[in-house]
Amino acid sequence: MKLHKAGVSAKCYNDYAKQVEALFPVIGEKRIDAVTVDDAANVWKHYQGYSASTVKRARMLYVAIFDTAIENDLCRKNPFRSKFAQPPKAPAGTHRVLTEEEKTLIWSTPHKMQLAALIMLYCGLRRGEVLALTSNDIDTKAGFITVNKAIRFEGNQPVLTMPKTVSGVRRVPIPNIITPYFENFTGRILSTKSDGVMTETAFMRCWDSFI
Repeated sequence: MKLHKAGVSAKCYNDYAKQVEALFPVIGEKRIDAVTVDDAANVWKHYQGYSASTVKRARMLYVAIFDTAIENDLCRKNPFRSKFAQPPKAPAGTHRVLTEEEKTLIWSTPHKMQLAALIMLYCGLRRGEVLALTSNDIDTKAGFITVNKAIRFEGNQPVLTMPKTVSGVRRVPIPNIITPYFENFTGRILSTKSDGVMTETAFMRCWDSFI
C-alpha cells in the first residue's frame, strides 16, 4: 500500500484500503502462498448485498494483488482467478435516465447550481470537471468547452488535479439548447462567495438546495 500510494488519489487509496481490510478476517494470518481457493470463496461472503461496482473493484484489486505476488515469486497460483471462487452477483446501480419532466425542472429553476447541472446533463462532464471550469474554458462562439483539469476532495478540501493521460484533455460540444444559459457568465461555474473552489460539503449543500 505504501509503495503505490503516491500513484493514486486519496479517494482511490482509501477504497483500496477498505477492500484490503475485508481480506484480513479470512486470510490475514496466512502466508500468501498458503491462501486457497476456498479462502477466496470465503472472502466473497463479505460482499453479499454490495453493489456491482464495489464487487467489481474488489475483484480487480484482489486479482492484481495475487498476480503481483506471482510476479514476485511469492506464490504460484491466483485463487481469485479460480472459477470456484467467483464474487457474488450484485445488484445493478440506481442510475437512470432523467424524465422529460425532470429535465424541464432543471431548465426552469434559476439557481446557483443550474448551469452546472445543465453541463453535467448535456455535456457529460463529471462533478470534479465542472467544479474546475471557468469562463476561460468556455467558448460559446465556437461551441466548445475545454476540459483540462478537475477537482477532487481530500478530507472535504478541494484539490486541483490535471489529467493523467493526453486523452483526459478534450473539447466537448455545447448543445444549442443550453447555449443561452452562458450569456453574461464570467468566473467559475461554481464557486464560493469569494470566487474560490467549493469544499465537498459546500457542493452537497448547494446540490441539495437545488434538488
